[in-house]
Amino acid sequence: MSRKTDTPAAMGDSLRINLTTGKARKSKVAAVCNVFDANKSEAVLQACVYAAEMRGHNAVSPNMGLLEELMTAATERGSLTPEEIAEIISTEEVPVQAETTWAVGNEA
Repeated sequence: MSRKTDTPAAMGDSLRINLTTGKARKSKVAAVCNVFDANKSEAVLQACVYAAEMRGHNAVSPNMGLLEELMTAATERGSLTPEEIAEIISTEEVPVQAETTWAVGNEA
């Protein structure tokens, strides 16, 4: 009996995994990560580390995760600027920057 797999073309023939729906979605994300890093396994590792840092309370990030830190900061301050949000969720694996511009009146 054969089992149909949903392997993204970007991942190539070298990866042979029977994928469930959730795994298929995650594999597609991993394929997109490959755009940022020539080594797929390194890209997947970076994504895993970032996810662990975002969640927190694990071996990678034993204390508060970045999402919890973001929610705490928003609660304490009442609101956050895009720059403040970027500062909180930026990591070495996924650097985040924000820039805000304003214009009033006619644009030149």
